[in-house]
Amino acid sequence: SAVRWRGEGIFYSKDGEVYRGEIYPEQTKTRSQRVGEMPKTTLQFYETKYDFGKQPEGKVLKHNFKFKNTGFHPLMIAKTDVTCGCTVPNYPEEPIAPGNDGEITVVFNTS
Repeated sequence: SAVRWRGEGIFYSKDGEVYRGEIYPEQTKTRSQRVGEMPKTTLQFYETKYDFGKQPEGKVLKHNFKFKNTGFHPLMIAKTDVTCGCTVPNYPEEPIAPGNDGEITVVFNTS
């Protein structure tokens, strides 16, 4: 990844992370690259579907999809995909340790 130098000892990666002082190649990798290099693991969702029911237009709804890292290695989510711009998923930034729970929060805007 390209790294720009700005100021004395402050570096900015293309994904916006700020590094001070010496910079190492592993610090310039994108999240997808870092996740791709991690050992594979498994997860299990406690539920895979949720029905918000009939809702009025203009309402913002949220639901947390909880999961467990059922594997033997830390779990880090690289990205999530949605099929509609009205839905925004938020996932943990930090790795989930084996045996621990995490959650993906889905925000649905009915506007």
